[in-house]
Amino acid sequence: MDATLLIANGLGLLAALTGIIAARSHDKRGIMIGNALANIILVLQLGLLGAYVAALLNIVNTTRILAAMRTSNTAVMLFFMVLTCLPCLAMASWVDALPVLGSLISTYGYFKLDKHGMRYVLVGMNLLWAPVMVYYGAYITAIHYTGVLLSATYAIIRDHRNILNSQAVARDVL
Repeated sequence: MDATLLIANGLGLLAALTGIIAARSHDKRGIMIGNALANIILVLQLGLLGAYVAALLNIVNTTRILAAMRTSNTAVMLFFMVLTCLPCLAMASWVDALPVLGSLISTYGYFKLDKHGMRYVLVGMNLLWAPVMVYYGAYITAIHYTGVLLSATYAIIRDHRNILNSQAVARDVL
């Protein structure tokens, strides 16, 4: 294994840990900040691996997350959706379309959904990104996306259980 691949996979591991922690956050802002940080790390990793479309998407994703933290304006969201489609011009194969689709889904989530809805979007987005990382040989990053998917799924179950428990308590009080 050469040094570039070793560094790239180390960055992938760091991004994985960041993304997994972010997906379990108890508020939307925590999810967004953690995902922005993970995306910055992934830009470096994907660039080292030659997955330039995915790296470009992560630059757009980071900017999009920062914008969504400031506004939920539909025009801004549509701007980022169009921007997300621009890397399609550099697509080398159909596989590169999967992260574009995942990024479009997550753009809607960041701008328009609350933390619960965003978690569902994280599951869908990560299902689309993980196979692309395997295709490019970014196995640690594939683990990152799979880990975030599992972490978001766990958080959905946890939140749903908390809602059910609070409804049961409310029924008991009545």
